[in-house]
Amino acid sequence: PTPGSRFRVSCDVVGQALDGSEAVAYTEGNEGLIEVNQHFSFAPHPGSGRRRTLSQALLSADEEDADVFFIVVREAADSGGNEHEVGSAFFNLQEMLRARADHEDTTLDVLDSDGRLMGA
Repeated sequence: PTPGSRFRVSCDVVGQALDGSEAVAYTEGNEGLIEVNQHFSFAPHPGSGRRRTLSQALLSADEEDADVFFIVVREAADSGGNEHEVGSAFFNLQEMLRARADHEDTTLDVLDSDGRLMGA
């Protein structure tokens, strides 16, 4: 990434999009990596459609149904430009429950479309 580039992170929790709250500016000195410090909260109300979708994902025989994706996009340099995806990371909710551990401070590797590390 170019120093001064700005990135935004969005999160997809079992089909529910959560937008990142702030842009992350890339600066030199990170060995060419982007450091992303974003926190997302997903607390669907009991009985809601989101809660049912989450329950179905957690009980699904196909573990991929319980994947949570984080998408990193580079913001456009000007207001007329387009954002584009530069990397992603994910973790699995079923795996997290099996581990019975607190994952609040877990660091995920952000990989580009070729599988190369581009941030964390």
